[in-house]
Amino acid sequence: MSEKIVEECDGLPLAIAILGRTLRNKGKRFWDVVNQQLRKSRYGGMSSVIDKIKLSYDFLETSETKLCFLLCALFPEDHKVTMDALVGYAMGENLLGEVETLSEARENLHIMVETLVSSGLLLKGEDDDYVMMHDIVPDTAISIARENRNESIISVRSLMEIPDGFFKGMKCLATLDLSDIGIKYLPQSLSCLENCLRTLYLDYYTKLLDISLIGNLKALKILSLDGTEIPRLPQEISGLTNLMMLDLSYNQNLKCIPPKVILSLSSLEVSYMIGSFRGWKIEGSGDNASLAEVASLTNLTSLYLSIEHAKWLSTDIGKCHHWEKLENFYVRVGYSFKFEIANSERCVSLKTRSDSYPVAAWVNVLMGRTYYLRLEWCEGLKNVLQLNPKDLTPMEDTKTLELLLPSEKVTSCPPRMPFLGGT
Repeated sequence: MSEKIVEECDGLPLAIAILGRTLRNKGKRFWDVVNQQLRKSRYGGMSSVIDKIKLSYDFLETSETKLCFLLCALFPEDHKVTMDALVGYAMGENLLGEVETLSEARENLHIMVETLVSSGLLLKGEDDDYVMMHDIVPDTAISIARENRNESIISVRSLMEIPDGFFKGMKCLATLDLSDIGIKYLPQSLSCLENCLRTLYLDYYTKLLDISLIGNLKALKILSLDGTEIPRLPQEISGLTNLMMLDLSYNQNLKCIPPKVILSLSSLEVSYMIGSFRGWKIEGSGDNASLAEVASLTNLTSLYLSIEHAKWLSTDIGKCHHWEKLENFYVRVGYSFKFEIANSERCVSLKTRSDSYPVAAWVNVLMGRTYYLRLEWCEGLKNVLQLNPKDLTPMEDTKTLELLLPSEKVTSCPPRMPFLGGT
């Protein structure tokens, strides 16, 4: 039987690999059915590889896994399909059912992705954060969407404007990705999606000035504004009480986040603010947000944050017990020319004068749970034990401590540091 199936693959390695994985650990009856399907050539007129990809898709066991495969085809060719982006699409399409948290959604999605990898329809990445597709697979997936699901995928990357009435009548639109489009204004009809839109991507919208319309999208759970050069996060955003993920990464022009806007996002679980907002204020002292608002988000489990000025280290933001719930964090304090590591789970980077700005309790809570701690040119730091006061939790989880200090400044570095759990 195996020889017959290989014959049907015309000796093409990709076709053999995909079908081989589909047939792995299956019984004789399953092999017989596959062989019959191949002989029928139900997708006549198409190349052998495309034929086998479609057959492998047909034998996926759940409709959710099939939809997950089709969602992966929405990414550009040769593009890494990140789990973060895929979770956003999946939440929009309600692919994961009634999950209560993004962590639960991510775990369920990982199971589907593993099934697709084992079926040969996806390629495993170097780590668990992304997957990829064979070059020929995305076009095949789009063809499947058109034929089997009666769905259309239209590229709008070249649009320079969207008519104001464009979204009228789209009462079931759940996922919208307008990333990297050159339009200047959001159409007024975006408000028509108030009760249906769950996922919105506006990444790299470098000309966009006003996003206040987004505040009308009460069902929104995922909002990504990565690289969008907006000068202000509008007050209207505070109405997004169902929002679970907010990405404000690399918004270098973001100068204003009004007080209480972040605090109003009571469902927020994941927040990305690397290379972004620089105007943090002490609570109650100005017209911008404070770190105390971030600390008060009781559902927050993942935080990716850069703080330009080290003076915020000494800011008392009140109770720190919410920080202890963080599963993942990447916190960079002070400007660092380059701080990139492969796995950004639980990382803290400090570049500060410890004599001028003592490390606050909330920072110590994170350092006590970090896997990767980087100290870069911390003037005034004479002993690394200064970073671990006796009354705070030891850094038992720390696996790597990296010191980038001028040697003449360090007067004491104990050969054994029992508060470190790693190296």
